[in-house]
Amino acid sequence: MSLTGANADKRFPLTPTAQKVVLAKIYGKLNGTSVGGNTSEHDALVDQIVAEIKKAGSNAVVVTGLDDVNAQSVVLAINKMLGSKAFDPAAPRYTGKGSVKMLETLISDMKAGRIGALIMDGVNPLYSLPNASDFKEGLEKTDLSVLFSTNWNETAEVVQYTAASNHYLESWGDAEIKKGHYSLMQPTIKELFDTKQFRDGFVKLDG
Repeated sequence: MSLTGANADKRFPLTPTAQKVVLAKIYGKLNGTSVGGNTSEHDALVDQIVAEIKKAGSNAVVVTGLDDVNAQSVVLAINKMLGSKAFDPAAPRYTGKGSVKMLETLISDMKAGRIGALIMDGVNPLYSLPNASDFKEGLEKTDLSVLFSTNWNETAEVVQYTAASNHYLESWGDAEIKKGHYSLMQPTIKELFDTKQFRDGFVKLDG
């Protein structure tokens, strides 16, 4: 259960498929359209949720933890329809920005032997990915694999090279957590060990 679920006043356990149907039905109820799906067993739940949302008006916000483009799109549409105060489509937050589709393409290319080198920074895919075994299989077919990390982990055990990276308290950097809001970060302590900060970007080589 997520932190949001743990703090909720009411909880209704649903499968991911049922969650998507319920979200679609909530959207339909709010904008006056009909959504089918042969899931009439959820209609009473949908009516209850919609009543609470209408009561709250723009003070309501709908979120979903489903890693599904369609589910996320429906949630965005609901919040836009409500004019939710907690939702600003012009200034999205980038705290969870990523692309599952691009990652799946990368793994597929790795397994096919089409990736010559893979450089990773601050991640541990062999621990965090649901298809970690596929990632490991692809990694074994990659000519060069390098991990920049602050600690020894599952991915560090299988890559060819592991580089000791700075802790974030030892690092310089910049951030755009919310669109249009930029900030800088600077070290608060000197390096405790012989580490180097990973710097992403492009390098031009002139021959």
